[in-house]
Amino acid sequence: MAKLKSYGGTNNNSGASVPGSGLSGLLKSKPTDRPDDFKDYVRTANHSDFAPDPSQPATSGPRMSEESLCQLGGRIKQLGQLVPIKAKLNDNPDIDAKYLIEDGERRWRAIGLTPELTEIEFILNTDPVASVDVLINQIAVNNEREQPICADNADAYARVVGELKDSRGLNQKQVAVELGLPETDLTKYLAIAKATQDIKDLSFDDIIQDLECIYLLGTLKKKDKDGVMFDKTIKAIREGNYPGTARSYVRKVLASLKRGGEPKDDSPKPLKCHTVKELKLLSSQDGNKTIEVQLGAKKMQLSFTQDQLLSLID
Repeated sequence: MAKLKSYGGTNNNSGASVPGSGLSGLLKSKPTDRPDDFKDYVRTANHSDFAPDPSQPATSGPRMSEESLCQLGGRIKQLGQLVPIKAKLNDNPDIDAKYLIEDGERRWRAIGLTPELTEIEFILNTDPVASVDVLINQIAVNNEREQPICADNADAYARVVGELKDSRGLNQKQVAVELGLPETDLTKYLAIAKATQDIKDLSFDDIIQDLECIYLLGTLKKKDKDGVMFDKTIKAIREGNYPGTARSYVRKVLASLKRGGEPKDDSPKPLKCHTVKELKLLSSQDGNKTIEVQLGAKKMQLSFTQDQLLSLID
């Protein structure tokens, strides 16, 4: 059973959410500037009472790696849970939990990986909020907190567009205004949401997060009929084997494709071998030996210690 934790002011066990705060109020509040009546509504419950919100857009990236979560768990163990998570009562019959996490899944996962920690501090949101508004707030919070995973955002924006179209009759331009995004950026996110997995995995694996670059890769996939240039480009980006930025590289590949050219052969070229025409010892002093080598029309002098020369012979 969840219990209230008093941070000062008058204790209140009514179980109601903070009067008039709404979800946006919860998301914008900071532990250092909460009013006393707000602080009274921080609760504690067992870690097992919570489950992640299945609509949460930020589920991947290096911050969700086990190593990163264990580091966070260690800090929470040492300093305490400085910021409570935000949760709502679970209304999903397919999920076995009392609460769904609206904000703070990373903290919840970190505590779950730390055996000494069993309880979660949280704020219960009981104000009725449409699921699409929760999703929009989750996207905004994630984008402010960390480097977002572009493909996560793309999938989330696609869901927002669908839900706002169905529930409020908004078109894409109106949705872009609601999200505070340029319409062109929203168009690119929606294209990435429909992209093939090999493109989206570059973002999920945190190789690139550049919106324009990932969008251009989708364009390349469509234009490259036999897939040769596309496959080479994906491989080059994964290996980090390309000139300049990933975005400029993909643009150059697209330009080459438009000209009807074939992808440049970037495999190592065999070295041109010359016949050694002359090899002679010029001098030997203090154990160092200088050798003159003639390759074709060129001559060069090389100096070796006795040990280096013996190693070459061996």
